[in-house]
Amino acid sequence: MTSPTPPAASGLAWFDGADEHAVRAALLRVCPSDPWAARLIAARPFPGTGALLAANEAAVAALGDDALAAALATPATGPAITRAGLTAVTAAGLTRLAEGTATVSTHVLDTAAGRPAAGVPVTLAVRHGRGAPFTPHATGGTDADGRCGGLPALPGAADAARLTFAVDTPFFPEAAVTFRVVPGEHFHVPLLLSPYGHSVYRGS
Repeated sequence: MTSPTPPAASGLAWFDGADEHAVRAALLRVCPSDPWAARLIAARPFPGTGALLAANEAAVAALGDDALAAALATPATGPAITRAGLTAVTAAGLTRLAEGTATVSTHVLDTAAGRPAAGVPVTLAVRHGRGAPFTPHATGGTDADGRCGGLPALPGAADAARLTFAVDTPFFPEAAVTFRVVPGEHFHVPLLLSPYGHSVYRGS
């Protein structure tokens, strides 16, 4: 396994630099409140996690009664809690987002043979923002179980990743999949392979 890029940086770089749609989607997984998410997006960039958490406290405090009730009534925030409790829940989620990194793993299955595909070379590349080129991040290969784990965490500012598989089937010399990433989350992206077709999905 090789990794030509530097060690992963804080996810706060992604939070500050990613496009608004991607950041909003990540925020709404922390707390499904549009007004809360909008305030945090409008306050970017943040010099550090402390500034992000201070903005979070202000955003929760600014929620009107209806918006607060809607945020507190959703499963994402857990059992019924107070405004202070919501601040704590969102702070924990934001800390994971700001200080975490995305990780990637994959698994190749030969559907024609009905078994894992061993020895498939895999290249992982990353992109640092929309419009930026993809750059190599790591290389590896599938083991006897068809799995390729141990890939290094992505740089904090990465907003997308690409896995390229040197499958060398009768029709496909390689197969590639590109997908969005979010700091603090793991992305397991298996490849189902046959001589004249392939498919991918986000697994667990």
